[in-house]
Amino acid sequence: MMNIRSYAKVNLFLLVKPLNKKNKLHDIKSCFALHKDLFDEIIIEHTNKNIDEVIYYWEKKQITIKDCLITKTLKILRENNYIKDHYKIIVNKNIPVSSGLGGGSSNAASIVKALVKTNKKFKPNKKLIDILHNISSDMIFFLYDYDYAIVKNFGKKVKKHKFKNELKFDILLTKINCETSNVFKTFDTLNLKNLKKSSIKKELTKIKKKQYNLLVNNLLVACLNTYPSISEIYNRINKEDQNYLLSGSGGTFFKISEVL
Repeated sequence: MMNIRSYAKVNLFLLVKPLNKKNKLHDIKSCFALHKDLFDEIIIEHTNKNIDEVIYYWEKKQITIKDCLITKTLKILRENNYIKDHYKIIVNKNIPVSSGLGGGSSNAASIVKALVKTNKKFKPNKKLIDILHNISSDMIFFLYDYDYAIVKNFGKKVKKHKFKNELKFDILLTKINCETSNVFKTFDTLNLKNLKKSSIKKELTKIKKKQYNLLVNNLLVACLNTYPSISEIYNRINKEDQNYLLSGSGGTFFKISEVL
């Protein structure tokens, strides 16, 4: 039996390109940051059954996850001979589902790191990245033990990044599920001429200058248009404090501070 932690992430900025007609994906440029103060707890056990069993708990009550990335991940790992056995997995959720914090991707990636090891160490290779990217592009970041990383090329390219000072995050959990696919559908209907233009270099400069309220998330408008309840919360907190940012496709907001 193994007990592991699965950490949340926030997107310090998120630049999104229009839908790529060839692969039906949106390319992104983002800085991911691991948020180690918020994590799920996972128990992994072997089972003699010929099927995986994944059980989720939220606030001590069993819940159903409609799109279980863990089951998909275990299946594809067996198909590619990374593992042979089946498993019973219990996930005690503290990261809200569909919150823009990457909980599902983090769960799946943490299990991969626990099960797929060479000489007791885990190191992602190109083949593993390719097969897991088909399940979740966010999962690739979580395969690395990076506190911060620049992520681009549809989530496949993950480059470690360092800031002069450690960043801390004040997280505002709305507990409103924001389905990523719905937010992107809305994004595709927006007039992209109004999309905020920026670059990784410009966004990193804002962080260096502590201009956190100017950081761009191109999915903000799409999220607010898709989920009016999130829009109400955003308008309310924005009146009092304009430093709160949206993580991912929503609906969690966060504020950045620095630790010297």
